[in-house]
Amino acid sequence: MQQQIHARGSVRHAEKRRRGTCEFANRVARASLDAYERAVPETYRKANRQTCVAAIVAHFQSNNNCDESVDPAPRTVDDNLVVLGLGVGTKFLAHSMLVQEQAGYGKRIRDGHAEVLARRAFQRHIIEEMRNDLALDGRKNDDPMKIPPLVLERLDRGDEATKAAEIRYRLKPGVSLHFYASSAPCGNATLKKFVKMEKEKFDESLGPDEWPSDQVHSPLQAHSIRLGQFSLLVKKDSSSSSVEPPTAVAADEDNLRVSRQSKRRKAWPCRERDDWCPPSCSIVNFGMGTIHSCSDKLARWNCLGLQGSLLMTLIEEPMYMTTLTIGRKFSRATCQRAVCCRAEGYDAGVDKFAVNHPVLMETNVYMDESGTHDMSG
Repeated sequence: MQQQIHARGSVRHAEKRRRGTCEFANRVARASLDAYERAVPETYRKANRQTCVAAIVAHFQSNNNCDESVDPAPRTVDDNLVVLGLGVGTKFLAHSMLVQEQAGYGKRIRDGHAEVLARRAFQRHIIEEMRNDLALDGRKNDDPMKIPPLVLERLDRGDEATKAAEIRYRLKPGVSLHFYASSAPCGNATLKKFVKMEKEKFDESLGPDEWPSDQVHSPLQAHSIRLGQFSLLVKKDSSSSSVEPPTAVAADEDNLRVSRQSKRRKAWPCRERDDWCPPSCSIVNFGMGTIHSCSDKLARWNCLGLQGSLLMTLIEEPMYMTTLTIGRKFSRATCQRAVCCRAEGYDAGVDKFAVNHPVLMETNVYMDESGTHDMSG
């Protein structure tokens, strides 16, 4: 293979340069990365510069919405962003490991990708707010470990005799949730096909607390479904390599059987091979993994909310992300398809649930600022 020769003075940045969408996206990214730097030792950060970081950030419409009893320190314009959940990682537990340890099944966190860990941390924060609020129950707070709710508002319904069964929570007025990922979620969001990609344009007209309000998620043209346009994908598990994908003979037999049923019915190419999939992903029916990609999970959260089924029994309405900010590998058209628009038409049969279309933004705040590398050859 011929080695590429670069001109004198050529450099490569640790992260590809990008324009970003607006200042608010940059603020969400800075808040998330500041939390990462506070929580993670510097030795780990230097050794894992290309890891992934994700966070769920609460935005308060005004500083007055932040409960001063939580943090009596003076607030600045940046203090109306609070990181509720932080996740770091790109790994997951192999299925074979769980099979070998049957006694511990269900006690381990299988998916260690940053987006999944950030959501788990967010759920824990919400649970802690509820527990502290129920423990206080309107009494004076003398326990510094029991902090009044920061983002939740309690709704008491019914008479005193049934109040315990009627307690519900919801986000306080003026509080919105914003998801950050340092890189595009694995899976469909990194499948750079089937769409026309365009570079972002930084909107300087938006203030530090404003995000685009005119972003339209146009209906998708489902022209390549058979090629994997909307496919669900799994994270490829090396321990599942013993599960052989369908052979050419088996595929021919299946096609013959199908052709006998209907001459017009053809096998879908995306179900016969996985070489079209993004790196480290495979198709569901190949048996190469059992954990869905982060793109699939984000699409599910945009249908059902970030809170999960357990917390849904205690809250008034689903908690959806208002914006999704991404650093590396961002493509708005690709992310629209991956995290929400391919689920259009979803109907849970309950009025509370609907497909949420978050505002998609790029940030020009870089996670890895280790400088540039001389590419002169």
